[in-house]
Amino acid sequence: MVSCFLVFFIQENTCYAQIDDVSVWAGFTIEHKFTRSFSAGVTQQLRLYKDVTRTDQSLSQLSLSYNLTKNFKAALAYRYSYKDREGYFSNRHRIMFDLSYRYKYKKITLTLRERIQRQVMAVHSSELGYLPEWHWRSRLAVRYNLERKYTPYVSAEIYYLIQNPPRDVSQLDRVRYEAGVDYEFNRNHSINPFILFQYGLPDKVNRFVYGLSYTLSI
Repeated sequence: MVSCFLVFFIQENTCYAQIDDVSVWAGFTIEHKFTRSFSAGVTQQLRLYKDVTRTDQSLSQLSLSYNLTKNFKAALAYRYSYKDREGYFSNRHRIMFDLSYRYKYKKITLTLRERIQRQVMAVHSSELGYLPEWHWRSRLAVRYNLERKYTPYVSAEIYYLIQNPPRDVSQLDRVRYEAGVDYEFNRNHSINPFILFQYGLPDKVNRFVYGLSYTLSI
């Protein structure tokens, strides 16, 4: 794990300041806690790209999470997305399994999330659309608890492509840096404004994202 993040930070040196595209992500989530350990959520999000002139994708996601212990949490999610592929839209189905570990020291909280995701793309529009693409994603987030309604954070994430039919290739695929604030109006309503920088290794495209998400807890 440590070696993966060393690769991640070394890769930072190849990320130039030039921004190739500016995007906007906006979404909302409705979540419900059935017990202190088990919860579920539904998310809808719209993403714009090409300097906020075109729809990149629209996605819907259903997620379930369970606190295994005080510090360990497991989650399972399904996502359907409709993504622009320069001339047509691709139907995508994604399944994600997460395992997270949280460590708190005074006002600082570290969270390491490991994710395995399986996705099929171009369903009904390509002969290879039903062949799954596999990614492993590792994300480290640092939060500073101010004991107020808002909690600032920064995070870093790497994507590792495990399998991508029909090409037999495994490689570091994508790097993300994110900074934002979680703000709670009350127990039921919260928002998360954030900015995100993404570097795509195969295409060497730098993307800057402005994002805003709203969460309703019922």
